[in-house]
This record gives sequence, structure tokens and C-alpha cells, in this order.
Amino acid sequence: MENNYRRAALGLDIYSQIAKGQSAKASGEFESVQRFQNARNRIRSGVEEAQESRRRGRQAVGSATVAMVAQGGMVQPEMLAKLKKEYEIDAIKAMYDAKADAATQESAGRMAKLQGKQAYRAGQLRAGMSALQLASTYK
Repeated sequence: MENNYRRAALGLDIYSQIAKGQSAKASGEFESVQRFQNARNRIRSGVEEAQESRRRGRQAVGSATVAMVAQGGMVQPEMLAKLKKEYEIDAIKAMYDAKADAATQESAGRMAKLQGKQAYRAGQLRAGMSALQLASTYK
């Protein structure tokens, strides 16, 4: 009778280990998909930030040109170029930051998927070990 309870417990353990592994694998894949989506969204936002910075730069250059002409002075191309350069640097920085954040998200996504696969394999191995224990109860 005791062997029957032990066999039943080992059978449930086998099922449990397989289910845990499958669950961990699915969870890792889901997290991976979410991380990659976050990476794509971050790149889109970086592009928008860069475009906005360039637009503000064009406005600043236009406003500076109008101010120089309104004051009766000459338009100073060096000053306008410096102003435009500052906004372009901001745009490049926004894109760089977005790509760096996206790379971090993608790396975390790959890691989550890998961890899910490893948990799945571990569950399979633990289930196999329980199956061997179950088999050893039979004589």
C-alpha cells in the first residue's frame, strides 16, 4: 500500500515538473516578446525626439535670423551654424540613447527567453529523474 502512495506521489511529481517547465518556458517567451516590443517602441520615440529637436533647431535658426535682420545687423552664418549644430547634437544624442535603451531591452528579452528554455529543460530532467525513481519502485 505504501508503494502505491509513493508511486502516485512520484507520478504527480513528474506531471508537476513538466508543467512547471512548460509554464516557465511560456513565461520567458512572453517576456521576450514584450521586451522586443518595448525596444521597437523606444526606437520610435527616439526618432520622434530627434525629429522634434531638429524642428526646434530650424525654428531657432529662423528666429535668430529674423532677430539679426530686425536689428539692422548682418546675418552671422557662424552663429547660425553653431546654433544648428547644438540642436543636431541633441537629435543625435536622442537617437543614441534610444538605441542604447533598445539594445538593453533586446538583451533582456533574449535572456528571458533563454531562462525559460533552461527552466523547461530542468523540468524535463527533474521529471526524468522522478520517472526513474518511479520505475525503481517496481520489482
